[in-house]
Amino acid sequence: MSEQWVEVATERLRDQHACPGCGTVLTSTRCEACGLALSGPWAVEVLRASRDAAAALDRRAAGLRALRSADERLRAQGAPARPQPPVPVAGAARRPVYTAPAAPAPAPTRSSVGLQPILASAGAGLLAVATIVFVFFTLADDLAVRALVTGVVTLLALGAAVFLRLRGMGASAESIGALGVVLLLVDVELFLSAGLLGGTDPALARGMLLLLVSAGLLVAGHLVRMRTWSAAGLILAPVVPVVLAGAVAGGASGDLGTESGVYAVGMLAACLVTLLELPVARVSGTRLGSRLVAETTVLQVARYLVYPTALLVGMAVPPVSWLPGWSGAALVMVGGAATAAILARCTGQRLWWWVTGAVAVLAAVLLGVGHWPWSIGLAPVAGLAAGAVLVAAATAARATARSREALVTGALVVFATATLPAVGYLAARVLVALTSVRAAGPQWSFTDVPLAQDGVFDDATTTAALVGVGALALALLGLSVLRLGTWLGSGARAGLPWVVLFLLTGIALHPAWAALTSFGLLAALALALLVLTDRWAAARRAPWFAAALAGTFALTGMAAVVSWAARPTAVLGGAVVLGLLLLARRVVPAGVRPYLVGVGYGYALLVLGMTLGWAGLAGVEALAVVSVTASVVAIVVTRLRAVDRPSWWAVLVTTSVPFVLGVASVLEERSYWSTVAAATMLALEAVLVLTRRPGMTRAVRVAAAGLLLPTASVVLVCLGAELVPGSGSPVVLPLVAILTAVAAVAVPQALAFLGARGLPDAHTEPVGRAVEVSTLVTSAVAVLLSLVRVSAGPETAMIVLLVLGTGAAVVAGRPARRWTWWLAAALWVGALWSLLSLLGVGLVEAYTAPPALAAVVVGGILARRGPGGRRLVAGGLALLVVPSLLVSILLPDAGPWRNPVLLALGLVLVVGGEVARRLAARGTRVSTSWARDAATYLSLAAVLASVGGLAAALRFVAASGGAGDDPTATYLGALAWSAAGAALAALAGHRVVSAASTGPGATGAGPDDVAHLRLAPTARRWWAAPAMVLAVVGPVAAVGESWTAIVLTWSLEVALLVLVVHTVRQALRTTAPEDLRWPPAWFVWGLALVTAIGAWSPRELRVEVFSLPLGAGLLVAGYLAFVASSGPAPAPGRAPVARLADWPVGFVGSWRTLAVGIAATLGPSVLATYTDARTWRAVLVVGLALAAVLVGTRLHLAAPFVLGVVVLPVEILVVFVSQLGTAISAGPWMLTLTAAGGLLLILAVYYERRMAAFDGAAAYLRDLR
Repeated sequence: MSEQWVEVATERLRDQHACPGCGTVLTSTRCEACGLALSGPWAVEVLRASRDAAAALDRRAAGLRALRSADERLRAQGAPARPQPPVPVAGAARRPVYTAPAAPAPAPTRSSVGLQPILASAGAGLLAVATIVFVFFTLADDLAVRALVTGVVTLLALGAAVFLRLRGMGASAESIGALGVVLLLVDVELFLSAGLLGGTDPALARGMLLLLVSAGLLVAGHLVRMRTWSAAGLILAPVVPVVLAGAVAGGASGDLGTESGVYAVGMLAACLVTLLELPVARVSGTRLGSRLVAETTVLQVARYLVYPTALLVGMAVPPVSWLPGWSGAALVMVGGAATAAILARCTGQRLWWWVTGAVAVLAAVLLGVGHWPWSIGLAPVAGLAAGAVLVAAATAARATARSREALVTGALVVFATATLPAVGYLAARVLVALTSVRAAGPQWSFTDVPLAQDGVFDDATTTAALVGVGALALALLGLSVLRLGTWLGSGARAGLPWVVLFLLTGIALHPAWAALTSFGLLAALALALLVLTDRWAAARRAPWFAAALAGTFALTGMAAVVSWAARPTAVLGGAVVLGLLLLARRVVPAGVRPYLVGVGYGYALLVLGMTLGWAGLAGVEALAVVSVTASVVAIVVTRLRAVDRPSWWAVLVTTSVPFVLGVASVLEERSYWSTVAAATMLALEAVLVLTRRPGMTRAVRVAAAGLLLPTASVVLVCLGAELVPGSGSPVVLPLVAILTAVAAVAVPQALAFLGARGLPDAHTEPVGRAVEVSTLVTSAVAVLLSLVRVSAGPETAMIVLLVLGTGAAVVAGRPARRWTWWLAAALWVGALWSLLSLLGVGLVEAYTAPPALAAVVVGGILARRGPGGRRLVAGGLALLVVPSLLVSILLPDAGPWRNPVLLALGLVLVVGGEVARRLAARGTRVSTSWARDAATYLSLAAVLASVGGLAAALRFVAASGGAGDDPTATYLGALAWSAAGAALAALAGHRVVSAASTGPGATGAGPDDVAHLRLAPTARRWWAAPAMVLAVVGPVAAVGESWTAIVLTWSLEVALLVLVVHTVRQALRTTAPEDLRWPPAWFVWGLALVTAIGAWSPRELRVEVFSLPLGAGLLVAGYLAFVASSGPAPAPGRAPVARLADWPVGFVGSWRTLAVGIAATLGPSVLATYTDARTWRAVLVVGLALAAVLVGTRLHLAAPFVLGVVVLPVEILVVFVSQLGTAISAGPWMLTLTAAGGLLLILAVYYERRMAAFDGAAAYLRDLR
């Protein structure tokens, strides 16, 4: 139990963001309500007294808690509640005894963002950029004057940094110190450009000056305790060797005296110089009060980037005369390995041991490169030898297990990479040998021609590749034997069988062997692996079992491919492959065995088909024979119950493949062969449906039943092609439709017959559904063919649609199939359309209006009984409006009358809805609920029809796009059409909201107990959205080079932005969603954005004319929400919920309310600085960004402050990337940056002085909202 007044008082005493006198939230050191100035010693005293009072209250609360807990323990033990006085001890001092209270919990800290460091950094950065502009873009003809001015400024900056550091203002001193470092670097370049160092080599002079600067910064940073100077010295130190390497590269000569070699050595030396971080951090870290983590990280990143760059540059060093291969690059790699070893030794990072092994092996590999074709084998051998030397050296040096593992891992990666050419060549040889297999010719004789005999895959290169792969196998063998790490050994033991298998495959497909020999070797290897895995049962747990099993199937497949090199081997290969796959069933799990049966059986059918083709049968004939054979075999297997069920299924699945191919061939050629194949498959399907074999699953029976009707249709199609002269579509398609209708009608009788045969009910019902689905699919195919085939014509399509519609109507008589009335209606509509097409009617509305009106009438009648009628009305209205609208948009030349008719239709629909409501109000037979639904749907259709106004506007713009047309007249015409459409959309939208939101049935059900359409309260505000879109898009599309159009469009943009502000104010004043009258602010602002882009598109005015109002509108809206969220808390349940769709209402904080507006204000100008550089624009962006920073600092707002600080460097970068010195004048730009940077720096120093002088009294300035 806690005391409420204590909690309130403690919170008030510890609140440093409220005035201690009146409690108002502070925005500066002076209270705006009571005028109390919180600065000076007395303010510090008040702060300390408040903290002491809060701590005293905490101690009091802790004592009360201790008393209560002691009282509860005594009551639990049955003792008296009041505490007993302490018993005095003889000789003890008479002092009162107190119970030590528990220590109060520390108050939670409040996160804050320090403004002063950011201000100081931003100011120093602006001054540095201003200096660079002064040096490189002004006074271009007098380098000495620039050098003198920058030198003086540099001394002043360094002195100011030292002065501020000695006065205790560390943050400001660090920022100005960083500015001094930048000026020092500028001075170095100026002195070299001005020639103040005489005739000294510029590269050498630059390197020596950088060395002096780096050393001086390190010493000065240590003495003055300036971290930026120490950091700059550390970062500049590695640059010195690279710069000096440039001076040495000019006079280098000899084998290694090339420019790339010198630069590679320089970069390696730079990597060693980065180790300077270790002594500097150890010596200066304590004095600087930091472990220099950031600087160390930068140097490590530089080390990680420079080292690989050095190796890449070293690869360009030419070979030396006294070593083989790429010896020059190999020597650089040796130096790189030594450098990596030193880095690993000094830093203790395992990564560098990894690099050491990798680069050392790379050096050896480079020595073996260059002797084609044997280099693909020599390079891995050299890498293997180097790896062995590394392992021996690490073992002799007694390296730790982790270091040795990293060393070997790096070496293994490079060695594996070196074997890639050999592996790739051998893999390419295998692939080419397999993909280049062709039949030897019509003769039935074996061939002795090698596989893939060409000049690329010769014997010598293949042998060298085998040597490289053999080296890889030896390396894996060594890793599996030696104890070099757990994962290395296990990985080598897992990969060795696969490498050996690959090696054996390459040997079997060597170009020296004939195709018959390769086929025999592959089959023998597959059989050997199969016997090996079958004989030793323990092999299933061996690491090579997976490789052996996979190798068996891979070698079997390869043998099958190679067998096609000649006809005899192809026939023999069919038997061999089938035998190997059947034998492989002994070593695979039971779940895999059916797949082997299917693959073997399918390959046998393939060989049979090819053999029939070689025997003289045509393709379709051979395919038909194979399909008949497969179907007969499947029937026999189905009747033989000795065949296990998985194998039976495999045979059935395989049988379906030639049947599907035969059906596909029917599309091109229909003959008696196809008829016989389809009839045989039909017999198989009938057997599967009627069989009572144990193990017959429902899925197989259902699938067979579903294929009966399509297969019978294929039989009819093939017979019609042979029996009917000419095209058989006019005869066959109606017959298929009749067959489909009869099948759909006869489903109940068929199910009764199956039940009489004793089939279970669990099978008969799904069979019936499968037949019904097949009737739907067959009907769809028949309708499609009747429509797309030219020979069928509209007459055939009309007959097919009528027959199918009649069948659907008969089926609809069943109680469970009432939904087929919809299908029958659709088919009859299709028949009507076919008749219209036959009569040559081309008007779209003639096709859409009759069914649309019928749907509306029927749906209106049905709507009195249920919701299904409303859906039909909606579909009818959509069919009435949408096709005409699409034709008007996509085909503007189809007729100018369509858009006015659409607008008139929309007005008629609105009037019709109003008439229905008034009839219901007069008490006629029309119910109120039905009338309101009718008004709602008709108004929605009117909204859709109002798009015709936009289409008319776009049509008018397209028709008036000639060179001599007046852009003002074009704009006004488009505006008129858009206004007409928008007016209709507004009227219809208002009617929708009125009809769906008011009336007796507003709760969702009318007097006739039929639920009606109800509009959600949050959706009612969107009534004007279609009208606003139509009012914007049309005029925007018509904007041209006319001041009238630009001014009117800009006025529309301003009006929309005013509506944005009005919408936000309305949303802030109301709490009920139904009281909102306009779309959300983001939607209206998006329309304003589109309007602004359209008004700006003629490029007559600068982008700021349109972008600044956009940003101002968002800023005002966000500011209103920010002020509302900063005021007194609303009553419970009345606070707005923060939702993205309602932005900015309900959002709290400057980031959520003001950031978008600031970005919209500054972003377009920043982008325009790059595309259309202007001095005034760059100055404007800097001024606005600086104003945002100052406002954020003054009012404690995070978004203006941070975004302003971010925009400043972005704008500077854009100015430099664009046209500084040409389109943007350097003088005004330099003065702007100087003024802005100086102002920010002065503010930073001012704030730091106040914080240092008043012991945290200015801490109120550190928190941003």
